[in-house]
Amino acid sequence: MVPPTVKRTIEGRPGSIQLWVNGCRTYKEGTAPATTDWNHAVSRVNLFDALIVNTLRNETNLLVDPDSEIILVDHVGVFSSDTELRNPPAHFDRRLLAKLRALREDEVQIRLTKILSREDIKNVLKRRDALLTHLAKLVAEKGDAAVLF
Repeated sequence: MVPPTVKRTIEGRPGSIQLWVNGCRTYKEGTAPATTDWNHAVSRVNLFDALIVNTLRNETNLLVDPDSEIILVDHVGVFSSDTELRNPPAHFDRRLLAKLRALREDEVQIRLTKILSREDIKNVLKRRDALLTHLAKLVAEKGDAAVLF
């Protein structure tokens, strides 16, 4: 959902360059398709945003491409020290959940050491653990079939 993005220094200031996806519209410009696929995509967005502490997600940085796929942009101010979940998903993608469970500190450290501090990485893992606890509570209340897709 997030186009490839690279860190760059632009005119002496830190910044990034992101692949532009043609034909997108902001979420507020159109109506969301009333489909199961759309609802699943929104659940994935909510999981991602809870993991990275994106409290600024809104209709202007949630784009929809011509195939009604969600494109996420503008991730300013993410990866705070906050470990409290914000807007956790009510439904979880089984494949994404397996990857979330397999996430290991040493692997994250290797991949993101130039971007995130050790503390940031520990906080991501704390939020991951909080998401897994949230999931367990949902499954206990509603059952696997109602929570997992």
